[in-house]
Amino acid sequence: MAKRKNRSNKQRKKVTRWILIILLWTFVSAAFLSFISETILKSVNLIVAFVLLIIIIFIGLLFDLIGVSVTACSEVPFIAMAAKKIKGAYQALNLVKNADRVSNFCLDVIGDVTGIVSGSIGATIIVIILLKNPGLKQVMMSIIVTSGIATFTVAGKAVGKNIAIKNCVPIIRKTGLMIYFFTQIFKRR
Repeated sequence: MAKRKNRSNKQRKKVTRWILIILLWTFVSAAFLSFISETILKSVNLIVAFVLLIIIIFIGLLFDLIGVSVTACSEVPFIAMAAKKIKGAYQALNLVKNADRVSNFCLDVIGDVTGIVSGSIGATIIVIILLKNPGLKQVMMSIIVTSGIATFTVAGKAVGKNIAIKNCVPIIRKTGLMIYFFTQIFKRR
């Protein structure tokens, strides 16, 4: 009975720690993406604003792809790759072992933050269009821009989920390899 309580307390502390970490990551990523987009959008033209919007949406779609892949993936191929000491396999295995946290970070934190930031960029695009074309109807511009953002995001996620489920091993393998290379770069410094 004492062991069960002790294990329960450890699990509760682990969950609480994860919640605090994810709260911090959400705040930092939202602040970073908002700062970048707001700084860039203050003095840009419409084309640059659209490019920034597409980049933000693409980041959300990329992380959605990783989040779905990691939940659909098995550890088995990565155990074999790690045993052969293939670069990035250990990192990929850790991603799959921590699929709940990785998917939470990718799908919820990055996905939600990019959704919110893309909405604010959309609002800025509407303002830029209306300032340059005062005769346009604000309601129509809002409907067109927000519908476009929603359509592009939802369609991208639908396509991405299908790709992620069918190709989860190569996606997580490449993600693990990228993490490997980033850790090697930071180890050198």
